[in-house]
Amino acid sequence: MFDDRSTKRGGDCCLTTNVRSRFSCRCLLLVAILLLVLNLCFHVYYSDSLPPGMDFCKLLPQDFDSSKVPNGSWWQYICLFERYFDQPLEHNCIDSRMMGNWKVCFDETSAPRKSCLVYSFGIANDFSFDDAMEAEGCTVYSFDPSMGVDDHKHGLNVYFKNLGLGSQDMDNFSPRTDEYVSISQKWKIRTLKSILIMLGHEKRFIDVLKFDVEGYEWEIMLNIMKDGLLPQIGQILTEWHIFADLPPRESLHTSFNTVTSLKQNGLKLFHKKSFYRVHRNRFFNSQCDAGYVNTASDRNKFQ
Repeated sequence: MFDDRSTKRGGDCCLTTNVRSRFSCRCLLLVAILLLVLNLCFHVYYSDSLPPGMDFCKLLPQDFDSSKVPNGSWWQYICLFERYFDQPLEHNCIDSRMMGNWKVCFDETSAPRKSCLVYSFGIANDFSFDDAMEAEGCTVYSFDPSMGVDDHKHGLNVYFKNLGLGSQDMDNFSPRTDEYVSISQKWKIRTLKSILIMLGHEKRFIDVLKFDVEGYEWEIMLNIMKDGLLPQIGQILTEWHIFADLPPRESLHTSFNTVTSLKQNGLKLFHKKSFYRVHRNRFFNSQCDAGYVNTASDRNKFQ
């Protein structure tokens, strides 16, 4: 006899197989679309090059007036910052020497004195600058809370402090996570004025002040200026950072004005090196090593 139950079972099996096949195809298609979207996002925001017309800074006119930046805007200030550092140097240092990985001006009117004092913030276990300045006869104070190392004497005249530089005094400062800070940390930070008092250097002249503090330099420089400490400093070496999240976009106009006002306050660029410029819709990055001689410093007023 003909058994239609076997026919039904065979038909059900074929139907089930077809459904599974269509389901698998749809899953594969969704995965492929997801990978395509992720790949597109990566190239739009993080690749080394963009299609023509997507570099925002190229859209800004060369004669753009910084006083006319629209309210609430931010990217124009980053582009103007880069153009500022693309201009010629403001001071011609004849005797510029590499001290570790930082340039210091040794011209007669700017060179560190025989009894020189150096403050170095941001070490990251690299004391090459500090050791080089000690070799020039300087007393060096090195600061870096990210290393997790207690205060100690690094060299004959190099003193390490487990302390950070900030725009205000804090005992529980939480730094942003980056290549130097991979886990949550709490730091003790002090303003430059507070550190001078702490070390008994209120009347001392700082021949070279170096700070590489991964984005916090903007507010620190502004604090140094507000506290009236510039006449007490001979040279300032720093690295300006613009990250996607620091400084805050709403404060970029203040950051730009701080940098462009340095020359008016006697700080003149003798060295600059820009690098890692990335102009993306959601990922802007720009960095610049900068060395300044302070033509308005008062060496005779301080020890």
